[in-house]
Amino acid sequence: MRTHTAGHCRAADEPEPAQPHPYPHPSPSSYPQPYAGRDARPRGPAGALPPRPPVPPLPPHPPVGAWPYALPPEGGAPRPERRSLLVQVLCTVLCVPLLGFGALCCVFSPFATASCDPAGCRALFRAIAVNPCVLLASVLLLAGCWAVPEGRQGRQVLRTLLGAGALAAAVTAVHLYLHLPPPS
Repeated sequence: MRTHTAGHCRAADEPEPAQPHPYPHPSPSSYPQPYAGRDARPRGPAGALPPRPPVPPLPPHPPVGAWPYALPPEGGAPRPERRSLLVQVLCTVLCVPLLGFGALCCVFSPFATASCDPAGCRALFRAIAVNPCVLLASVLLLAGCWAVPEGRQGRQVLRTLLGAGALAAAVTAVHLYLHLPPPS
């Protein structure tokens, strides 16, 4: 609708004349054709389909037992022994809280030397210096307990000894921290 020339925003009752569209409309022959299925492929002479490209042959199969196709040993896949895993888990469950408490004591142990004079407290300084070494030894023994690979009976004994040593070192470190010598 056109606005009347005499006033602002007054609409006239006559419609606007038709305007040509600024873009030309495509002809029906230029529309994309729908997918015609398998027969839409280009055909060769006499309407025959062109030959398909050859499929490459499969690689030769490796011999039985070759990596990565090795078969598990007789009786199924090897399983870790339950007792060795039990020793590792038990030592870890018992050592980790002790190591955490020992590390906390290690952080706060220098406050015990506040009342010492520079010439005294040798026993206290020695105990404070030895305890982090015992904690580190316990951590290394526990890591060694988990690092020993599965295998023969001797490895299970070694794993048990490393776990017991880690537990003993953690208990020793906490005992030393709880029984520091008095400042002199």
